[in-house]
Amino acid sequence: MQKKYIKNNGPIKELEMEVGRFSLLIGEQATGKSTIAKSVYFFRNIKTKLTDYLTQIYDSNSYNNVMQETTWL
Repeated sequence: MQKKYIKNNGPIKELEMEVGRFSLLIGEQATGKSTIAKSVYFFRNIKTKLTDYLTQIYDSNSYNNVMQETTWL
């Protein structure tokens, strides 16, 4: 279980909650349920997406550097 803190995000002024594999958000319309769900999703996935992106850039730059060195030989 992870503890999440959200502050000043859309209609959410301040929130502290524990999030497990399955969490159910119940409430009236326009109270921030979707904002909470999107925030949790984003922060669960940002590490993987950022790592994949940086790896792709690094691999691309490494390939381009090898090609440039090979061309000059």
